[in-house]
Amino acid sequence: MHEGISAAMSSVFEFLFKYPAGEYVRGRLVWLSAMRIELRLLLLLALAGGVWWLYRRTSSAVSARRRRVLLALRVAVLLLAVVVVSAPALESDRPDTPRSHFMPVLVDCSRSMSIRDARRDEALIARIDAANRLAFGPKGLLADSGQRTKMPLYAFDETLRRVDEPEALAARGTATNLFAALRDADAEMRHLPVIATVLITDGCDNAGGDPLSAAGLLERRGVPLYVIGVGSPNLPKDYEVLRLAAPRRVRRNTDAELRVTVRHTDLPEPFDVEVLRGEFPVARKTVRPEPDNDISEVHIAFTPLVKGATTYKVRIPPAPGEQVTDNNETAFVLDLYDERLPVLYVEGSPRDEFRFLWRAMHRDKEFRVVGMLRLAEDRFLIQGADDAVRPAPGAPTEKESLRRGFPDTPELLNSFEAVILGDIEADFFTPEQQEMLKTFVEQRGGGLLMLGGVNAFGAGGYAGTPVGNLLPVDVVPGGKGYMRDTFKPEFAEDGLNHLAMQLVDDPVANLQLWRQMPELIGLTRVGDLKPGATMLMSHDMKGREAPVLAVHRAGAGRAAAFTSGGSWYWQMSRPADDLFYEKFWKQMIRWLAVGAEARLDVRTDRQNYARGQRVVLRARVADEAMRPVNDAVVTAVVTDPLETVTRVRMNWVLGEDGVYEAAVTPTIEGAHHVTVEVEGTRWEAVGPAHTGFRVAKPVAEFRNAGLKKDLLRKMAAATGGRYFDAEDAGALFEQIAERTAALPSRQAEPVRKPIWNMPVLLLAMVGLLASEWLIRRRGNLA
Repeated sequence: MHEGISAAMSSVFEFLFKYPAGEYVRGRLVWLSAMRIELRLLLLLALAGGVWWLYRRTSSAVSARRRRVLLALRVAVLLLAVVVVSAPALESDRPDTPRSHFMPVLVDCSRSMSIRDARRDEALIARIDAANRLAFGPKGLLADSGQRTKMPLYAFDETLRRVDEPEALAARGTATNLFAALRDADAEMRHLPVIATVLITDGCDNAGGDPLSAAGLLERRGVPLYVIGVGSPNLPKDYEVLRLAAPRRVRRNTDAELRVTVRHTDLPEPFDVEVLRGEFPVARKTVRPEPDNDISEVHIAFTPLVKGATTYKVRIPPAPGEQVTDNNETAFVLDLYDERLPVLYVEGSPRDEFRFLWRAMHRDKEFRVVGMLRLAEDRFLIQGADDAVRPAPGAPTEKESLRRGFPDTPELLNSFEAVILGDIEADFFTPEQQEMLKTFVEQRGGGLLMLGGVNAFGAGGYAGTPVGNLLPVDVVPGGKGYMRDTFKPEFAEDGLNHLAMQLVDDPVANLQLWRQMPELIGLTRVGDLKPGATMLMSHDMKGREAPVLAVHRAGAGRAAAFTSGGSWYWQMSRPADDLFYEKFWKQMIRWLAVGAEARLDVRTDRQNYARGQRVVLRARVADEAMRPVNDAVVTAVVTDPLETVTRVRMNWVLGEDGVYEAAVTPTIEGAHHVTVEVEGTRWEAVGPAHTGFRVAKPVAEFRNAGLKKDLLRKMAAATGGRYFDAEDAGALFEQIAERTAALPSRQAEPVRKPIWNMPVLLLAMVGLLASEWLIRRRGNLA
């Protein structure tokens, strides 16, 4: 009978307290809550004080004894609530068990690991094959790790994945993300006893976050990172196109200027850099490498012929024995548009320079040159202006506006892309017009050319003015007058390589043409060349190199100073059919106007994408004054290589005035063309904007693909680990064996059983609240 009563009592105890009484005898009380015990006590005191204050305000009809009982009951309830929130548990020791330790092994499986520059005896093997031997070889990491050290194997490129067999380690990934690999491996192993992490890679990180930040995650957990680097820091015999700067759009018969940075490792012989449309070459330049320098910058110019957005590529033909050729080329998209170049030429007095230069551009149908010749104060001869052209709806025509003088509205000035200032003084312009001209160049990207004359530069009062500050030469206050001597200018170093100076493609023939040019008449004296400006022509004046022609970039636009007013003599001194004079000036004006922005413009965030990669299209929409427009209806039309058309509505980007954005995800490799249109009659005169992009297999894995020892050493050192070359990996194996042997072979693992949810706490809380309610009801306090 006693046994039955004892069993019943044990069952009741276990029901109320969740576990048998023996667990409480063997166990010890612990708190699972992260809240410190001091904070818990402070919370309890604060709540008890609040309850005391409330009961102190209770009606005086309630006896002091009853008030103290109610206060005690409510404080008891709060005490139980704080106990539950603190998550009490019973902790007891489990019998000793064999302990297993973990050491994840991460192997880089990106495409750069396919490069055959890892050494095995005297032969070269692929980096991924070297990684396989380090992991699965006879003395590899996974050959005999034993039961105490578990070495889960992971492959990574852009993402991390668990693998079990050597066949799964293949170099196919199109990008390397060291940050994500270490972060995700750390997250997966977070609750396991990890003694170290091993990373086998070439360190060619090209996606994701900072690898050193990922190493910091391991360092904070006390997990050292051991890195085995595979491959060579320098690829043997390799050409690589490192960077390409190319314009996005070019006007017809205007040269596209490319700046290409190339690497030529272990290849000292001259080589060609080609520009191709498809497989058809359109330009070529020979590079002669400098000794002890494996990087060269190449300037290539060509004249596009195919209208619209066209894909071109810059390529270096592979060298014999070059094993990595994916990095020998890069593609870009160029939009060739067919519009007349609008130029405003303002001249202060009738002179030969105006007559010859205006006529040279006027005879070319690719220019729309408007001449504004001052005949007297407030009296102008306007040539080439269109009576039908209105800068804005409802505004006077272009010709009517210019008869009043220089443009006084942004709408009228922005209808041009280049401005030429002849022999006209600074006081001709109002301060507002000078500021507007400065904005036209620096923000809109327009071109400015000032010609020499008695009222130009310092002699014309331009020193310290917004226009004078735009020029590539220092404008001296008052100037030193206009010299009417006849002289033959000299060419600055590399001056003939400038696009405006290249009259023919052959550099030798071009030099001969310029040496045969006639003399110039007249020169306006100016100060020195400004920093960053380029001298194209100069004149030796008693040992001083006086600028004759200088150019530079001014904000988004370009500016030029031609300090002579007598270039007309070039034309007069040569046969009537000679095009030397006209070609030079038209090339100069085209070069100046290259940066001028259109009212509607579209671009992509890059030129080349992988299949399935998100392409972001961004359009900029502006009104006649080039002010951003936020309420336009903008549509992008994307045509893929199979002529499939996709229409996408572009939405205004909040916080970016005049900017609209849309995204597409291409699934077909090849050239894609983009056309952007704005709906409404207001935009009919603007026309669509064009661009394009190419979808192809990514080549980022082969750009600067040498072993990154410095990065990998820093990552290992940040965690207290160490870097090893593949040839020295045996030292790592010994270090891992020593580290494993020093760890305890068995452990007493604590077991924690939560008791915050045992029924007795709930029943006690309900009982206390019920008692309080009954007492309050009997005292008419409910």
